[in-house]
Amino acid sequence: MESSRSAIPPVYYAIFAIYEPLLCLLGFIGACSDPKTTHDGQAPWPTDSPPPASLVSLPVF
Repeated sequence: MESSRSAIPPVYYAIFAIYEPLLCLLGFIGACSDPKTTHDGQAPWPTDSPPPASLVSLPVF
């Protein structure tokens, strides 16, 4: 029986199995360490107006 070869190059396995989960983990750590900045960076308000003073969706630690 012959060994089967994958049509997916090995570099794709490295990208999708190592690099992308690492990015997700680092993003999660960044969001946990500074949730206000993470929230404000994704906000829908214009850049020239300040965000609201309190964020209802964030828990208070």
